[in-house]
Amino acid sequence: MIMDANELYKKYSANYMGEGDNKRLENYHQYRISSFTDLFRRNFSDNSQVIDYGCGDGVLKKNLGTERYIGIDPSDEMIHLAHLIFPDSKQEFLQGGLKELRSACLNTPPLLRARTVLICLNTLPYMSNDEVDEFFSIAQEYQLPVIVSHTNELLDLVSYNRYTIEHRRNILSDEDLEIYQQQFNEMLSYPDRPPKVSQVNVRFGDSNINTSERDTITKFRVDPFKWPNAIAKKYGYNIQEVQPIRIFAFPPAVMERDEQSLALLHSDRFDFLPDTYKKIFCSQFRVVFIPK
Repeated sequence: MIMDANELYKKYSANYMGEGDNKRLENYHQYRISSFTDLFRRNFSDNSQVIDYGCGDGVLKKNLGTERYIGIDPSDEMIHLAHLIFPDSKQEFLQGGLKELRSACLNTPPLLRARTVLICLNTLPYMSNDEVDEFFSIAQEYQLPVIVSHTNELLDLVSYNRYTIEHRRNILSDEDLEIYQQQFNEMLSYPDRPPKVSQVNVRFGDSNINTSERDTITKFRVDPFKWPNAIAKKYGYNIQEVQPIRIFAFPPAVMERDEQSLALLHSDRFDFLPDTYKKIFCSQFRVVFIPK
């Protein structure tokens, strides 16, 4: 069953940061927060105001330490968590969507707006094309620098699993697929991994096997070489920095198999690779857009 992002975060809000037994999720969040903090501080000062669209439980407020902060999230559950974590800052967190984002920009005094940064992490992949257009149109209207993250579609080329097959299916003709599909499948070690959620118990008999949220929620992926340039051109921005994260120097079946491998994935171990390789091997990337 395909659910929307609000349903997903409602289901998992109680363990969003991975506390307790879910150390894998906890380590992932620690890595993404520390790498984002480094990116932010390279490009912006601590006296900035941050508008954090898709703020979740407000984790960036605690870690960025900027002078002013506004967090907006469509999920009631996430805003409730933020209020519990920051009981003295409830007025800084708003439940809502793009309408509330526009209001936050409009209500920011011009002098403060001049040092406001709009952030949108782990949110754009769950937004429709129309919503993404409205998001960047708001940023353009108020001339705000933007930091966003998105999901890399090119990783499917080198994941060597069923997503590699599906990627070929999306770009090749039926005739080509008919000729090469079976041979290609035979070359892959895991042509039907990760299993679809509905298949875990039926075909694999193990509920601990990793599945993918791509089977349960609509999640868009983009080309890290093309997408930033298209956004910059359409909305009048310059690209200041692109930061690939979670670098799969080896396929997911290798790098997600144990805690030691995941520790490498959630580190800067592969930052020495050329940018071209990192953009292909990353599962996510961030872009800093600056108004022209």
